Amino acid sequence: MADYDPTDLIALCASILDDGEVTSEEAYDLADWLNKHSEAGRHWPGNELINPLQEIWADGVTSPRELHRLARILISIQRRWAKRLRSEISAITSSESVSEADAINLHDVRLPNVNGRFRIPSRSSAGKFYDVDLSGPTCSCPDWLSWRARLPVGDLTRCCKHVFDAYANLPRGKEVHGWLAAFLDNGWPAHPGAEWHVLTTDLNEVLFCSPSETGWANVYAKEGAEYARFGFNVYEDRWAYGSEPYAALTIADAIMSSRGKQNAS
Repeated sequence: MADYDPTDLIALCASILDDGEVTSEEAYDLADWLNKHSEAGRHWPGNELINPLQEIWADGVTSPRELHRLARILISIQRRWAKRLRSEISAITSSESVSEADAINLHDVRLPNVNGRFRIPSRSSAGKFYDVDLSGPTCSCPDWLSWRARLPVGDLTRCCKHVFDAYANLPRGKEVHGWLAAFLDNGWPAHPGAEWHVLTTDLNEVLFCSPSETGWANVYAKEGAEYARFGFNVYEDRWAYGSEPYAALTIADAIMSSRGKQNAS
């Protein structure tokens, strides 16, 4: 078991999560990959995917609820994989906790400014590391240098996977809550062209981004007492998996309006 390398399956799971929703076709491709790589099904994370995938195909019909469950499992796998690599993170300079960073204002769409530089392991290539500076933030990985370096300091889209891993490695103060905590805990980069907005609904701040080319926009909003990530597709006028946040209509209208401003700029 110790010799098994799950990075290929981890990368496949990551590619499935790249857009706003896991589709039945992607679920089939994942099941097909596991069927062709039997060893992967005997080790983590493949052994956690087999039963959910079998349940999806048991009745010959894929439901939004089943796909949503699969998406949550894939997100959990990515988080746990990042956590496994956390022991390899090393500080290049001393850092402050997020709670000691600049004052956090949830009406202002900016990342907290943290004085800390870290050496972060690659999630997909063993033995490869990238330098992350959370005061920008910046990263030395190809994704950040190619797509995110041109964005303003503090822009949420400057977060590549390694920047998220660096934030996750910090102690967290009580000040980090609401959409900011949900955004950092989600740990998944937005598409490079994303523009972020905060909408206040009944005293709750909602974070959302402009839609990608496929029409999907990320939304961080209340789900019961906690914040969660949602997806809304402007082309299809629907929420991913039929799961809506509180004040869904107001949020959807705001996303549609942001799309118009984006096209006009």
